Amino acid sequence: SVIYWHVVDPYQTMFGIANVRKALIERTQTTLRQTLGARILQDCIENRDAIAFEIKETIDEPANRWGVKVESILIKDIVFSKELQESLSTAAQQKRIGESKVIAAQAEVDAAKLMKQAAELLNSPAAMQIRYLETMSSMSKASGTKVIFMPYSTNDCSNKNLDLIKASVYEQIADQKN
Repeated sequence: SVIYWHVVDPYQTMFGIANVRKALIERTQTTLRQTLGARILQDCIENRDAIAFEIKETIDEPANRWGVKVESILIKDIVFSKELQESLSTAAQQKRIGESKVIAAQAEVDAAKLMKQAAELLNSPAAMQIRYLETMSSMSKASGTKVIFMPYSTNDCSNKNLDLIKASVYEQIADQKN
């Protein structure tokens, strides 16, 4: 940080304190440590101007007694130790990994719900008939001779549905011949 100040009462500055420059620096450093220690890290990084203003307000009273006027305080840069930087990097990486795991788990839950809905839909006789029809249709599109065994009981199909299946198969076979 940088502190800008000037002398307003030379008498107080000379006789009120032994070394005004050293006193201002020490007071500023102490107040800076106290102010930063009371805040969370992200707040320290984002609100340097507010922190500088808070430090200036704290230093103004003793500086006035020493015959000095503090014009402004600037926080130029906040330097973190290598260990803290590594710790912050690891924490951010772990947070991203955790968030990706939550997203993946949510996707699995959604997929399971969709599979359950599909199974419930396919559990009905009408849905099974449609599925058989689609399978027959796709098998008839492939080239070569086919023998199709239908494990589905024709007793479960109404005559109308069975006729639809047969018609679809015959239509697909006829289309292939042409």
